[in-house]
Amino acid sequence: MKHYLNPKYKNENIKTKFIKHGESCADYLEFDFELQENVIKNLIFNGSGCAFFIASTDMLINKINGMTKNEAISFIQLYKRLLEGEKLIDEEYNKLGELVVFDNVHLHYNRLNCTLMLARPLLEDLNKNE
Repeated sequence: MKHYLNPKYKNENIKTKFIKHGESCADYLEFDFELQENVIKNLIFNGSGCAFFIASTDMLINKINGMTKNEAISFIQLYKRLLEGEKLIDEEYNKLGELVVFDNVHLHYNRLNCTLMLARPLLEDLNKNE
C-alpha cells in the first residue's frame, strides 16, 4: 500500500519521454529514464490510476533503476511471466522480491494491463535500442 499512497519514484516535474494510456481503464502513465554507460538511471514516472498501476510501477522502478539494459530486459520478462500466471522456480520468485504480491493478477485481465503499464513500453524501448 505504501507504493500506492507514497510512491518513491513518482515525479510531477517529469520531462516526458514516453506516454501510455491504459488498455482497459483510465490509467495514464508518463515516464522517462536515462541510459548511462548501458545502465538505467533516473527512471521516474508520473500519472494517475488505480492502486495496482501506481504500486506496481513504483515497485518495478525500484528494482530496475541501476540495472544494466540486459539485466532490465531479463527482469521485465521474468516479471511478465509472473503476471501472466507462469509457474516460476523459487530462485525466480526471490529475484522478483516484493513484486510477487502480484502473482495472481493474471486471474483478472483488466488488472494485468494495469500492472504491465510500465513494463510493456519500457521493454519495447529497451529492445528497440538493442
